[in-house]
Amino acid sequence: MNCNSKCWYCYETHIKKSRLSAETQGHIVKFVRELLDKKPEIKDFQLNWFGGEPLLYFNHAVLPTMKRIYAITREKRVELSAFFTSNGLLIDENVIDLCKRYGVTGFQITLYGRRERHNRVRFIFQSRGSYDKIKRQHKTFGEKPD
Repeated sequence: MNCNSKCWYCYETHIKKSRLSAETQGHIVKFVRELLDKKPEIKDFQLNWFGGEPLLYFNHAVLPTMKRIYAITREKRVELSAFFTSNGLLIDENVIDLCKRYGVTGFQITLYGRRERHNRVRFIFQSRGSYDKIKRQHKTFGEKPD
């Protein structure tokens, strides 16, 4: 429920250091395993990450869970498709590489119109918007080379 952005409309409580506990990660993995055990006809499984900001504790909470679910889907010969809804501020080359490795097929990164409007809605600090940083990262990681 935590986030690194401060959008005026957000209903989340921004609880500092709130993340998936090891116990909750285990429950998620157990649920996926039991579901795929009970329903062997499932050939495709989609996992969606959203928050708060799901990339905020990526290495400590999301990645370990994704690795375990990826292993289960490989074992069961199920096609995994994972997807993130993110503000885009924490996407870097390492995150992209790991996501490609563990079945992530897409990101939804929301922009609230052009720069001026977006920066009034989603900002990092009261005096600094996030539009330019998101766009820079899109150019770095989102576009295919010529």
